[in-house]
Amino acid sequence: MSKNAVLALVIFGLVSMSCGPTLAPAAERDAYLGKVELENVRANKSMTGRWSVYGGVKNAGDRTVTAVVLTIHLLDENGDKVETREGNAVWGDPLEAGSSVEFRIPVDDAPETWDRKVDVEIKELGFGA
Repeated sequence: MSKNAVLALVIFGLVSMSCGPTLAPAAERDAYLGKVELENVRANKSMTGRWSVYGGVKNAGDRTVTAVVLTIHLLDENGDKVETREGNAVWGDPLEAGSSVEFRIPVDDAPETWDRKVDVEIKELGFGA
């Protein structure tokens, strides 16, 4: 591998590591989890015919949150999970204490057995830079 290729890979790695928020360790995440609320979560079809999960995230705590990673369970007519997806409700842009933000996470190519019902939970949180 040439020196230029190695240099490019090193620069890419450094830029990639500094572009996103840092996810909190499990204990820190779990201690704050009750202060981050999901609001009005629903699956809706857009005017273009694409399905997405919409909702809001409210930071009811006293810290700035920079990442909220969601686990989205797509449910069948019986409420059983037919597929699980992940998406970022907040990623990088600070969600200040006491504020809320709306999110949309596409769920294209969902299984035919999906009944347009979802169960959404917070998987990860990030704080600060």
